Amino acid sequence: QTLWAGPLLLECELGGQRGVSDCFEKFSANSSHLREEGRHYLYADSGSSEGDHLHCASRHFTRHSISYNKWTSPLERLAAELPESSWGEATLQSWRGGSKHLVAYSWIKHQPEGCESPRLFATLRHKREDDMFWQYCFVEVEEGRGHSPEQSQAAFARHGLKGECERRFSEILSDLGLHRPPCKDLGANDCWYSLGAMAYNLLGALKLLVLPQGDLAKRPRTIMHRLLLLPMELKRHARQLKTVVYVCKERLAAWKAIFEEWLPQYPVHTRAG
Repeated sequence: QTLWAGPLLLECELGGQRGVSDCFEKFSANSSHLREEGRHYLYADSGSSEGDHLHCASRHFTRHSISYNKWTSPLERLAAELPESSWGEATLQSWRGGSKHLVAYSWIKHQPEGCESPRLFATLRHKREDDMFWQYCFVEVEEGRGHSPEQSQAAFARHGLKGECERRFSEILSDLGLHRPPCKDLGANDCWYSLGAMAYNLLGALKLLVLPQGDLAKRPRTIMHRLLLLPMELKRHARQLKTVVYVCKERLAAWKAIFEEWLPQYPVHTRAG
């Protein structure tokens, strides 16, 4: 289970499926000081779609959207019973795998198990033109989010931005080599992943605070291989030991500024090669 704030990883926990899912309340409470002012938005996957998690999202976040694809049978029955007037106009859209589907939007209220009151679900139905039956998708959102099909479509479009957060999760697993726990001990693995999270955040801070605008979209492995792993040579000349770092000319000014800030006691000279 992980909790992100923008490009930085706030909380992470390694454990069994039940234990990891229960971290949602703890993560939300621990990060509450970051949300004292202003509005904030939570994107969550279906692992956080149990009734108590939905209430937790409402308590801690001003707005949220949570994928809901685990216990959909009651919602699918309600969606099938909606009158046609409740649905927006069906439009032909590109779907997964490159096929074309008819897609329409609406809203449903339903009280899942573990919830004290009904919850609001943005609802999407889709099918190929030659199919007989509709299929449904659901996203749980905060109360008062909307009532029109256009607002439901906007809720799905906003929730689609969650894919960018999932890409960051792929970055930390693939680029930092954290796909497989290295130890048999769960506590040692938890420490390993915590160190990985710290390294990822340091690279993220480097991008935000030091690197130029054009480098903000670069993956961690690109930053490590092209920006941090620099060829270096130690030279002794005139009874002095010099460090010669080879940097491409496009990044010469940026690295000069970094060395002058981090190592002010040492003179920095540049020379075109």
